Amino acid sequence: MFSPRNQSLAGLLLAVLFILISQTPAFANEKKPLRFCYGNWEPFIFENDQGQVEGVAVDLITIALTGTEYEAVYESMPYKRCSDEVMRGRKDVVMFLSPGSLDVLESKSVFAYWSVAAIVHKNDPLSRFSASADLNGKSLLVIDGYAYPGVLGQWIKTSNQVIAVNYGKEKDEDYLRPFRMLEAGRAHVFFEDSYWGRELIKDNQLDLKVLMPSIVVEANRLGFTYGLEEVREMIDDNLSRLSAAERDQIFHKHSGQSEADFSTSFTEN
Repeated sequence: MFSPRNQSLAGLLLAVLFILISQTPAFANEKKPLRFCYGNWEPFIFENDQGQVEGVAVDLITIALTGTEYEAVYESMPYKRCSDEVMRGRKDVVMFLSPGSLDVLESKSVFAYWSVAAIVHKNDPLSRFSASADLNGKSLLVIDGYAYPGVLGQWIKTSNQVIAVNYGKEKDEDYLRPFRMLEAGRAHVFFEDSYWGRELIKDNQLDLKVLMPSIVVEANRLGFTYGLEEVREMIDDNLSRLSAAERDQIFHKHSGQSEADFSTSFTEN
């Protein structure tokens, strides 16, 4: 039978035990999920062979959230669905967006580069892209629905030899479709992301080559659902402290290239 003194002591012990438990990692480090949605886009974000999400943008987000009350939770889905989910507030962050393309809060920090290059057959006499004249008289293969940026978008609009295709349901074999068309001689030039295109050509041993430098480069950012203004500012502020050398280390880790290699495009003389 407990005496009042024993009951008081038991209560004190329970209180101390609760405090100790609440300070263990499971409780003390409990964080709020920040829900990111994305589509695989090497080297910026992709699922590796172990099923883990990694990439340049993932490392930048990890750095930006270190020491905060948030942790990143990633979910892969088609881009259209991802952007809709963020605009409706069902997800927090869309990866990635072109400037002004969605009704969301845009980050100041850059997390990816859409570096669009000309891809041609390996037997094409061109070894580099040097001028818009390189496209004269050639049929241009483009992805239907892409809003090609800058001068490239203007060239495509004024060309009368444009062939538009799509990637279907975004399966591996669908991604190869325009590359196979180019390889078979059904077009002269295909415009796609330089890094991703080069890796796909190498992995599938295609008779194609990517002409450098890239024609246009578009810096891509994160898009936050409305109501997360402070989170966006926190992430931008934390990443603003990174030096160019530190960002380069992250880019080299996932691609073997510097950030400047992604952000540099050709200039018409």
